[in-house]
Amino acid sequence: QLAEIPKEIGHLVNLTSLYLSGNRLKELPNEMGLLKNLDELNLGNLDLVSPPKSLINQGTKAIIGYYAALLKERVNTWTCKMVIVGEGKTGKSCFLDSLENKDFDATKPTTHGIDIRTLNIPHPELDGVTMKLNTWDFGGQDIYHATHQFYLTDNSIFLLVWNARQGFDAGKIPKWLETIKALAPSSPILVIATECKERAADLPKDELSELFPNIVGFFEVDNQSGLGIENSKKYIREAATGLRYMGMEQPKSWVDAEAAIKELDEKSIQKGELEQIFIDNEVGKENFESLARYLHALGEIL
Repeated sequence: QLAEIPKEIGHLVNLTSLYLSGNRLKELPNEMGLLKNLDELNLGNLDLVSPPKSLINQGTKAIIGYYAALLKERVNTWTCKMVIVGEGKTGKSCFLDSLENKDFDATKPTTHGIDIRTLNIPHPELDGVTMKLNTWDFGGQDIYHATHQFYLTDNSIFLLVWNARQGFDAGKIPKWLETIKALAPSSPILVIATECKERAADLPKDELSELFPNIVGFFEVDNQSGLGIENSKKYIREAATGLRYMGMEQPKSWVDAEAAIKELDEKSIQKGELEQIFIDNEVGKENFESLARYLHALGEIL
């Protein structure tokens, strides 16, 4: 029933095995990075925030390497992924425009494939802190649905957008909620009804909330008039602050590697090129896979 591990564990430099399963731990101390002789670390049945989930399956050496990098130099990161899903022609892209304070464009074409943007919003409690939401706006056509398994990652914010004028059935809301529940079971969901200026949204909120407890709210907006946009943005901001990785300390080497990737002109690279970027930014080899998966979870890369 341990709730924490003291930082003094870093003095046990000859420790080779450590079994922590069955405790109430949420994170491990950075001093774990001093345990160079640790060969076996059992973290079974723990709901850890740190280390990131992408690390745990990579083994003990990857975890120790991560904490060693944190001890060397670390920074707080304020990034998450926000995924916008729903049927085609429901106003998903226009809603994202509204969140970015852009003017309404009635002639905006339907999204085909994925539109990737960045939404910067201030932290609701911490002055001077800006949260970066990597927004992935999906075309709603059926031909794209088979790709969702690659893009709908857990610990993201999900916006399920439907058109109140077209109606509940046309929005296929239960189908979308089932998909999110299957692929991203820990993610908060905001259900957004568009075109609500003249017609209120009509859907079984109590029934849906009971079946899908990750729904944090139902919202009615109108992209043209701006109705409900600020209220939606408020709840998106609150959902972002509660995500697992928001504000988490990361090794500076990880952050530097991410910045180097973004500076590339290419939109895709080979695995060897990615690993060379990691090497150039002093990411340990034992953390290559973990860092790639972590950046995937944040919507920085696929």
